[in-house]
Amino acid sequence: HRVDRRQRQMCIRDRFQRHNDLDQEIKNMEDGIVPSSGTNIEVLKKEKLQLKDKLYGLLRAADQGGG
Repeated sequence: HRVDRRQRQMCIRDRFQRHNDLDQEIKNMEDGIVPSSGTNIEVLKKEKLQLKDKLYGLLRAADQGGG
């Protein structure tokens, strides 16, 4: 089960990093640092929200599983 735990931790880490990257990308677009359309920002915000939901589920499962 150690491998399962390690894989879960890597998955959480990767998704958390992607979430943070999206957050910065959205901020840069909203601040006008990076050119974009409102549609692009909305798509990224939806992806970020989906990642947040997945992260929450993974963290809850890890907490309930003791790992």
